[in-house]
Amino acid sequence: MAGLNSARRLALVLIGSALCAAPAAARVPSTVADRLVLFVDGDDDDDDGVADASAALVSGAAARDLLPLPAGARVEWTPSALFRVLAGGRPVSPANGRRGTLSVQGTAPGSATVSIEGA
Repeated sequence: MAGLNSARRLALVLIGSALCAAPAAARVPSTVADRLVLFVDGDDDDDDGVADASAALVSGAAARDLLPLPAGARVEWTPSALFRVLAGGRPVSPANGRRGTLSVQGTAPGSATVSIEGA
């Protein structure tokens, strides 16, 4: 994440088995700097019987699969079944662009767009 610039729009690309079969032109953003790659977090690292991508709180061993965003980053997104944004390990809604210590978690294969500004 150290290479992210302020006010940079990033396309979020979630990788999974369904996406691997898609044509290359359908999943390649215009430049490498515009792409984040996440993997679906479908396991249960903390052995609580709930898949990490469905947990109400992601902490401990399960938190290692989250992608931390730069401190103070402003994030805007449309609700999606493909990823979720978390603050303090808890999912948050996209209310007027979130700012703070946030992370992103892949929840299903596919591609989506999210705006991440600031660092």
